[in-house]
Amino acid sequence: MQVMSYAQGTPSWFELSTNDEAAAVRFYDALFGWRDTPNPVGEGMGKYHMQKLGDADVGAISALQPDETAQGVPPHWSARFSVDDVDTSVDQVRAAGRLVLAEPFDVMEFGRIAVVADPTGAPVWLWQTGTHAGAGVMHKASSVTWAELMTTDARRAATFFDQALGHEVQIVPPERETDEYILLRVANEDVAGIVTMTPEMDEHPPSWTIYFEVDDADRNAERAQQLGGEVVQPPADIAPSRFAVLHDPQGAVFGMIRSAPLP
Repeated sequence: MQVMSYAQGTPSWFELSTNDEAAAVRFYDALFGWRDTPNPVGEGMGKYHMQKLGDADVGAISALQPDETAQGVPPHWSARFSVDDVDTSVDQVRAAGRLVLAEPFDVMEFGRIAVVADPTGAPVWLWQTGTHAGAGVMHKASSVTWAELMTTDARRAATFFDQALGHEVQIVPPERETDEYILLRVANEDVAGIVTMTPEMDEHPPSWTIYFEVDDADRNAERAQQLGGEVVQPPADIAPSRFAVLHDPQGAVFGMIRSAPLP
């Protein structure tokens, strides 16, 4: 059964912005078994590559915008957070003194979108559903299952999501001093995580990592390498799951996780 709607504050749509659409499409389709359905978006603007898993939309791949390329923005995955009213959400963000990166605008009949920044500088995309609610499938093999913000101050970022989007915030007690993890929750369900970067990672700007569900993290990490990807975090256990973090051939970071224990 396809997902038809998302509650406020839930990551609902996932896009890869890249410098080589064709190569990215080949990589992810070979890795996850997606089916590419390219859609023209305007003269000289390339195509918007909807990716399908079966008959359900799972995400999209498109070219980096010219201004992103000019600013040196690298290929990256991003998550769209569903909101009931994007204009109201932007007003709340502005009232809290936070930066609005892109004012609300319509994406044809599909929905209405805006981009704001959390207090640590990470972009946050807000999506108000029109005819397109978001991913038609999640938490299944080869679809998105988790979104995680790596930032310079997890608690400060969490306060933003609480105040601006109404998330419940749960701090997971750390096993070690640097292990504190913050869960963002909607209606008592975990929807995303936030973690403070370690000192050696501080040279990277705050950003989101998208995780895809897989049946075998080790096998899929090996397959990604064979297809031209690079392992950043080798497969490791985080009970009861097993995960890995990679770069795709164009350098975009993504994760894979077997979130359920093997039978």
